[in-house]
Amino acid sequence: MTDTLETTETNRLIASDKVEGTAVYNPEGDRLGTIANVMIDKRSGKSEYAVMEGSSP
Repeated sequence: MTDTLETTETNRLIASDKVEGTAVYNPEGDRLGTIANVMIDKRSGKSEYAVMEGSSP
């Protein structure tokens, strides 16, 4: 077993900096924008929602 801490990605986890900047599309395939932030509940540690930056038409 390794003693190093995964800092970017594991089978279950992904670092927020790998999610931020990810493109968001609607069901028709139109690009809506990108993920700007992921909001995390301080008590549970779970992500609650993502903030999206819109794209210009």
